Formats: sequence, C-alpha cells, structure tokens
Amino acid sequence: MFQNFAFDAAGRQINAAANYIRYEAETGGAINQLVRIRADGQDLGEWLPGDSAELPSRVSLIEIVPVDGASGSVRVGVGKVNVSRVSLSGSVGASIVINKAAQASYVQASKTATPASSQLLAANAARQYLLIQNKDNTGFIWLFFGAAPATPANGVRIGPGGNFEPTVLPVGAVQVVGDIANNANIVVVEG
Repeated sequence: MFQNFAFDAAGRQINAAANYIRYEAETGGAINQLVRIRADGQDLGEWLPGDSAELPSRVSLIEIVPVDGASGSVRVGVGKVNVSRVSLSGSVGASIVINKAAQASYVQASKTATPASSQLLAANAARQYLLIQNKDNTGFIWLFFGAAPATPANGVRIGPGGNFEPTVLPVGAVQVVGDIANNANIVVVEG
C-alpha cells in the first residue's frame, strides 16, 4: 500500500513501515527543489523531484528536510509498483517514451558543460535508457529537454556527485549548462 504525504518548507517526519520512498513533486515554486531525506536516521542524500529508492529493509521513520524552502509531496510504501500498460487520453505536448525495454545496448561517453548552454545529447527516438552523472566535486549542471538553451532558471539541476536517471525517457535533444568554466566530469550512458 502506498500513501502520499505533503511537506512544507519546514519539512516533515513520517511514521510509516515502508521500504520504498519517492519524492513525487515540488509544489511551492522554489528555485531550489532539493530535499534531504533520512530513513531511520540514515542520510539518503539530497533528492530532486522524481528521485526514488527501494530500501533493503523496512524503515519506521522518514524525515524530509527541504534544502532551501521547497514544499511538495512524497510517496512511501511497501514494495514498488510496476505497470506494463499505460493508457493516455487527450493531447500530450512533449515527446516521451516509457522505458519498456528489458535489455538495451549501452553507450557511455564523457561530456563537458560550460557556462554557455550546449547540446549534451541529440534527439533519439529509439532511446531506451538514460543516465547523466555529474562527477565533478564542486560544479553544478542544469539540463533542459528540448531545443531551448539550458539555464539555471529553466533546467533540472544536478549537484556535484549527483545523477539523473529518468523513468520516463526524453526522446528530444538534451541541453546542458554549468556553473564552472569547464566541467569535463559528466558521464552520459544511453541505450
């Protein structure tokens, strides 16, 4: 069974027997959407909306602490739900695919981000997997999915040592911008 829990800028403690946590959404419009999550006192690090973890054992206390004023919701529960069929109605404004491949061939590449927006990945309608990791110790990067330039205001932020592994895959181009002169510590794995 899964439950959604709201949290505000002060954070929240949740008493629940759970082994799955997902940061669902930031709803307060905060520029910094990062939250720090702890499970039974163990620090699970900083999370962005969409991050999740299946823990090796059940925990009884989950703490959500916004890094800089974020508010939103988290989903906690036992196990992890997978769906094999998705039905959409109406119109969808973005090009997405659902990661349905059981196997894929992976290509790993080193990339660089600078303070000027550049294309990190070209559009790829056959994309079945994507992982973008920022291995730099100090530099932040921001990703934008589409043709527009990436900026800190419109991008998905990946902090030093962080990564982005979406469950719903972008098939369009991916732009990147960084906050240091030359961040050559970006690893991209695509399948």
